[in-house]
Amino acid sequence: MAQNIRSIREHPKRCLICNIKIKECGKYCSRICYYISEGGKPTWNKGLSKELQPRFGRVCSEEMKQKISNSERGRISEKKGLTFMEMYGEERGLLIAKKHSETLKIKGSCKGKRNSMWKGGISYIKYPMEFNNILKKEIRTRDNNHCKICGKYFKEISKSLNVHHIDYNKQNTSNNNLITLCSSCHSRTNANRFFWKSFLLEKVNG
Repeated sequence: MAQNIRSIREHPKRCLICNIKIKECGKYCSRICYYISEGGKPTWNKGLSKELQPRFGRVCSEEMKQKISNSERGRISEKKGLTFMEMYGEERGLLIAKKHSETLKIKGSCKGKRNSMWKGGISYIKYPMEFNNILKKEIRTRDNNHCKICGKYFKEISKSLNVHHIDYNKQNTSNNNLITLCSSCHSRTNANRFFWKSFLLEKVNG
């Protein structure tokens, strides 16, 4: 007991990274400072094969997924809408905000032409006049209002079904080049485009 009291008294009460005063009995004011202190330190599972990792091969059952979903539904964080200064105080909040902005700048350096997924700016090309709500409705009706990848019916999802260009050319509005997808599956088709193009062509032509 005496040893615990002594360790509390000897605690510096200042962050070891940014030297800001802290109330908690710890070494760092935030996770950001902790991560800075751990720079270069390998994770606990670094170098381990998948078979040696504790959760390898374990699959979360649908029942458990539903329980987790229900427990989180409607939950609102107590920090929602608050600034860093309101959450952590002026001194500490300003420092965290500065570190946060620096992190965003690093992430922003991978935008546009610097990104490995850059396709020449084709996302800025506008859709032609023919690609309108009437055409989209025809394609959804043809596909029975089902996502052609996962099979979800439009009433099962909160958002309307998307109409996707199979060859990724916005100007090609041929019926054989359009297919109905849900938002989740539509986002999946942005990667590995060669596979999805051939896969979806078979869906339409089959």
